[in-house]
Amino acid sequence: MRVVVVGAGVAGLEAVLALRKLAEALVRVDLVSPETEFVLRPLAVAEPFGTRQPRTFPLAGFAEDQNVSLHHARLLGVDPERGVAVAEEGELPYDALVLAIGAVPRETLPGALTFGGPADVEAIRGLVHGLDVGAVRSVAFVVPAGVEWTLPVYELALLTAGQLAERGRPQANLTIVTLAERPLEVFGPSASDLVERLLSERGIDWRSNAEARQFEDGRLELSTGEALAVDRVVALPRLEVPDFFGVPQTVAGFIPTDETGTVEGLDAVYAVGDVTTQPIKQGGLAAQQADAVAAAIARQAGAEVEEVTFKPRLRGILLGRGLPHYLLAGAEEVSSLASEHPLWWPGGASGKVAGRYLAPYRARWGQDPAEEPLTDLEVADPVTAAADRTALDFALTAADADARWGDYASALEWLDAAEEIEVTLPAEYGDKRREWERQHYR
Repeated sequence: MRVVVVGAGVAGLEAVLALRKLAEALVRVDLVSPETEFVLRPLAVAEPFGTRQPRTFPLAGFAEDQNVSLHHARLLGVDPERGVAVAEEGELPYDALVLAIGAVPRETLPGALTFGGPADVEAIRGLVHGLDVGAVRSVAFVVPAGVEWTLPVYELALLTAGQLAERGRPQANLTIVTLAERPLEVFGPSASDLVERLLSERGIDWRSNAEARQFEDGRLELSTGEALAVDRVVALPRLEVPDFFGVPQTVAGFIPTDETGTVEGLDAVYAVGDVTTQPIKQGGLAAQQADAVAAAIARQAGAEVEEVTFKPRLRGILLGRGLPHYLLAGAEEVSSLASEHPLWWPGGASGKVAGRYLAPYRARWGQDPAEEPLTDLEVADPVTAAADRTALDFALTAADADARWGDYASALEWLDAAEEIEVTLPAEYGDKRREWERQHYR
């Protein structure tokens, strides 16, 4: 059975891994993407603060490892009557088509800095530098109306406040503006309680039930009638999907699907992830959609696989100075959990996008994770957390030791290992990484 997967983000790679696990040799897979590398986009939020370095992985290596055909091309449309996906390089016939093409971030508030991922890291780095030297003294972080995945706003605010505190700079005025009643409501009361406490500890102001309407001449006008005097504004984007032919789309370009992930009105065409009308655009949920679709395709191919339905289980890791916090919601037995200890395996950087197969594959890039899929822990596990802390301390100590001996390649590998444990590193290790890279590559 020939399966064409369009898109090589979280949803696309999770679909490929799930198909290989569930259907093995019963399917032939073509992976179509204009990109040449996979980027773990949720970690971009930490890069401007020097606590995380960008990590990319070549799709060619992934395709070879998973025995799939990789096509570097952009999708133009679908001809469902003939069963072909039309890409820039030509037509690809399919027995099943999985659309995982993602969405494009768009500006929501003129005059504001829009943070949509890796492309905006340098702009945020410039803003943080302005705060650091006192050229910028106030920032508002805005959640626009209609944006359901709001975690990055809280991470940006907490990371900014934490860095200023660590460097002994005068505390800038930081404010979060959102229509929500409480922070991170999507994760339930435990997460909201946690974030409210963290915001209070960092001196970050909070404007709830308010929409940012206009930012001009240092004034941010709110729907409540209040106007905030701020030097800069950072806003999350809205997402849109470009038009392509042969598939139904909403006004904003999103693809409607039924409960099985099948595109409405089409046979053997599925959509997963940000491209769908699923309101919360988050990698872990996209991976769960991909798992359900892969199981359906595997059953069609003749594999003995149980039916999988998409039952959203929201997992998130909130980054800030200090330990990351694990957030869990949507489980049938628990409505909301928040903990400094891991709530699923693997945690760390790979757990930031909690795909059943992608997270462990990412943790052991290139090794077979078939026997170790992502697993929720029954309770928050302080024993695992203590072991991780010991492992982190060991990795950082080994990195420092290797650097003193002049083995910068090994020191950098230890930093990579440390990031897998803790997601982000102490700020001084960002400076050390840059120096060690300079020494290693000179």
